[in-house]
Amino acid sequence: MRWTRRGDDRNDERDEVIDERPVAFEQLLDRLFARFLSVATAELDTAMHTTVAELGAFVGADRSYIIRYDWSAMTTTMTHEWCAEGIAGCFEMEQGLPMAVGPRQQDRLEALEVNQIDDVGLLGPGWEEDIEFLQSEDITAILEVPFALDGRLAGVIGFDVVTGPFTWRSSDVTALKAVASLLANVLARTLAEGALDDTVRELATVFNGAPVPLLLLDRFGTVLRANQSANDMFGSRTDELAGSNALERIHPDDLAEASPQWAAMLRPDGPDRSAQEVRFLTPAGYRWHRVDAVASRTPTGEFQFSTVHLIDVDEVHRTATQLGRSERRFGSLVESLPDAVMRFDPSHHVTFANAAAVRTSQEMAASGVVMRAGWPRLDPTSASILRESLDVVFKKGRPVTVEYAVGSDATEVWCESTFVPEFAADGSVESVLLVARDITHRRDHEAELAHRASHDALTGLPNRSMLLSLLSAAVAERADRHDDGRCLALLFLDVDRFKTVNDSLGHGTGDELLCRVAERLGTTLRPHDTLARLGGDEFTVLLPDIALGEATTVAARLQDSLREPIDINGTTFRPTVSIGVVETSDTAEPTDLLRWADAAMYEAKAGGRNRVAIFDERMRAEVSERNELDRDLTGAVDRNEFVLHFQPEVELATGRPLGCEALVRWRHPDRGTMSPDRFISLAEENGTIVALGRWVLLDACRTVVGWRTAGLVADDFVLRVNLSARQLDQAGLARDVADVLSTVGLPPSRLCLEVTETALMRDVRAGMAALTELHRVGVQLAIDDFGTGYSSLSYLKRFPIDVLKVDRSFVDGLPGEAHDVAITTAILDLARSLELEVTAEGVETVGQRDALIELGCKRAQGYLFARPMPAEDLVRHLMQQQASATPTAEPVAAANPG
Repeated sequence: MRWTRRGDDRNDERDEVIDERPVAFEQLLDRLFARFLSVATAELDTAMHTTVAELGAFVGADRSYIIRYDWSAMTTTMTHEWCAEGIAGCFEMEQGLPMAVGPRQQDRLEALEVNQIDDVGLLGPGWEEDIEFLQSEDITAILEVPFALDGRLAGVIGFDVVTGPFTWRSSDVTALKAVASLLANVLARTLAEGALDDTVRELATVFNGAPVPLLLLDRFGTVLRANQSANDMFGSRTDELAGSNALERIHPDDLAEASPQWAAMLRPDGPDRSAQEVRFLTPAGYRWHRVDAVASRTPTGEFQFSTVHLIDVDEVHRTATQLGRSERRFGSLVESLPDAVMRFDPSHHVTFANAAAVRTSQEMAASGVVMRAGWPRLDPTSASILRESLDVVFKKGRPVTVEYAVGSDATEVWCESTFVPEFAADGSVESVLLVARDITHRRDHEAELAHRASHDALTGLPNRSMLLSLLSAAVAERADRHDDGRCLALLFLDVDRFKTVNDSLGHGTGDELLCRVAERLGTTLRPHDTLARLGGDEFTVLLPDIALGEATTVAARLQDSLREPIDINGTTFRPTVSIGVVETSDTAEPTDLLRWADAAMYEAKAGGRNRVAIFDERMRAEVSERNELDRDLTGAVDRNEFVLHFQPEVELATGRPLGCEALVRWRHPDRGTMSPDRFISLAEENGTIVALGRWVLLDACRTVVGWRTAGLVADDFVLRVNLSARQLDQAGLARDVADVLSTVGLPPSRLCLEVTETALMRDVRAGMAALTELHRVGVQLAIDDFGTGYSSLSYLKRFPIDVLKVDRSFVDGLPGEAHDVAITTAILDLARSLELEVTAEGVETVGQRDALIELGCKRAQGYLFARPMPAEDLVRHLMQQQASATPTAEPVAAANPG
């Protein structure tokens, strides 16, 4: 029902319903309070729109809205708007307006005063800017009620009239202030809700799941929230009780008697608690309930709402006999509980203990725990926790849950204790009920989980996370003692050729070998040294305090510990380790120390394995350069720092170009153009190889399509692009390749993807799955550098391979080295038996070419035919090839130095 109408008769219409309006407005406010105090965040925006519409229609405005203030940008923005029928909205115009567009009105609002103008035409001098703004939006009367957050203007609830002057009711203004306060609370709740979601959910779970009826009531007795037990008590549906008035359910005689105490709680200086016994109307009729109410207040003491705990005490009011029976039942329940239950008086003396509590104390006394007055003597820390918890509950009347230990060593028991206040009739805490649960097993489990998080699951040694923590502590301690002539050292160990054990004998044997190696290594160390496993076959040893130069002695002892063979299931192993050593008496980052030791270990491996290498300045420079390149690689693709070179693949007999291989170069802004061997392995490690590989594929395919369109290459010209091990691991690789081919228009059969033998054998199952998906796309697949890895012929025949590329290390010895001739011949015979094409790499001399032709190899690439060159140089080379009547028989490297 509209309580006013626009036009000259709106004030007359108001008089017709003057007696009904206050009641209706009060009901509207009750709905709003109930709505916003229970609205979910996801439904808040809809609730705001509904509220703006209800308020606008009720007040009789042409428009109603909410405007928010942004103090950082000094702007205002309308967030919600309602317009009466036939009234144009101004939502779009009210976005991001400067605060100063209505200075006089702004001054009022910043002072948190209501901005009320009944007639814009009557505004006097000093209001010129405000009048201009209001008239620009055809506003003839305006009412804006501010709301604040943390004492500062946060927004307004506004109402406009555009059809003439309008007299705003003072009662409306007063009520709207309450609505503004509600919105401020709602917005404050929204801002805090992100950080409090977990807590709110937990509290809601506790509230809704409480076995006793709980209600949240506003100052008028309206139910803001009720748990399931309260709904069950009143026989209500889950959504029926909220929004109703709880006072209407109380017997009139009891309400009259209890009301004064409840009314006193509404005063800022009133009591925070009240305990009354009244009769509530339930499906079983009127029943006596104890009402324990606790007021929630603002920091200034203003009443917000009350938390009401209802306890059915109807039996108490009926007969003492029934009361006794009820007490006996409660006593039986408490006595049968497996948790210890005790009651404490204000002097912290135990006045009651159930059977579980007595039994626990007797068991601990029998095990040797010191007792005091029949109860376990607590250590000072636990005693302090118990004492402080009791003090808090007696003083503040709210439950407290803590954890503390009882006993010591083997008899130590961890308890989770909840202290619950028990209130007297006057609302004071007369005793505290303690419910204690043995959580020793749970804490042991948590400790086990913490141990698992910091230790290697296979060997039980500290893992990388714990090592870095211990290393940080050692570095910090060393910083305080840097001038004592000693240092800390970090040793990085790698088990030599361990992959062969896993590949040949299985991971079970490999794991057992790692455990035995860890045991041997640990026997050589001091108690305060730390042996850790980083993963795989990598170990580290932290020596936190050692004389300079002594780390190499420790490294030698570690190697000596493995000299005796290790027998596992009848197989004898003689493992060796390569060790990198870094010593420092200066402050250093733990990750840097680990990186330096790792670099030294690789130096040891490069020296022939089973060696010890000490990190030096040369390695430091290399690591520093590698770190700089690591940083520079990030974003290098986006900065267009890479360029492609192409090396032709030719038919050996004729020299005719059959295809080309795309090779990436990095045009580093400071270091110049770099070949792949300086950055590809690093890109593999940090993951940038994925984006780089995608760029290489797209750019190379696009380039070759341009050559095909221009007629520079034949239709059977094949583009060869390398795939890294990291790319093989990427889900959706085949789909990405198909998308690139479709985008640029290159037939799949004209693309050959090359994978190194080592990358393929790293994870045979995953490699086979990736190649199978790529084969379905229709592209050719090649194994690059064939003969240098560890591939099994049984795997090779199962891979969907089209091409084998003979590594240049075998071509180098042709035609004179019998060993290389034999290997190359074997590879060619293998390829023929598997119906695979063969391309020889690194052909640099006519003799090598002729030897390959004689052995039956048909394809090759190398400096004899052309070096890798930029696309434009290869175009000129291809045009020269086309123009030449006979194939070039002599090396062309000098003519194509690119």
